[in-house]
Amino acid sequence: MKTIPRETVDAIVERYDHLEEDKLQPLFARFSAEQPFLMTYLLVGDEEFVEEENRGDLLYLGLLVYQILSNERGGLPTAAEDAVSEADDANMQMLMGLEESSEMQFQTAIEKMIAEFNQQHVLGVMLEILMSGNEETPDLAPESVGMNLIHLKTMIDCLDR
Repeated sequence: MKTIPRETVDAIVERYDHLEEDKLQPLFARFSAEQPFLMTYLLVGDEEFVEEENRGDLLYLGLLVYQILSNERGGLPTAAEDAVSEADDANMQMLMGLEESSEMQFQTAIEKMIAEFNQQHVLGVMLEILMSGNEETPDLAPESVGMNLIHLKTMIDCLDR
């Protein structure tokens, strides 16, 4: 899939940012029906890695990613369970390789990963949303930001084919 322009990503995020919960429910139902393994993956990630006060954010961001990618492509292939598992394993190994890095090296590595990623604007905007309110003090961001970013990258890896 070609790289989705930043303007397209921003427009879709803006459109969905103002929807009421009752308008989002059918979108979640469609996402779940079309991508059952990705929905399960996000639900498990939300339960395991996200602080209780931030639960649901990963699912919402996953829905945004799904909408952005499907809007651009006009439909997406269903991500198979093994594809989700393989992408998650690869992304977790990358993350584990960064664990020994200093905070500055870690940040530089994440910036490089996003810059070299085919859907850099999609992933970059998701990181901006995750870091919202903590741009000047990233050390105060929720601990789940890194894992949420890995989950969203895994999702994009599975759908951006």
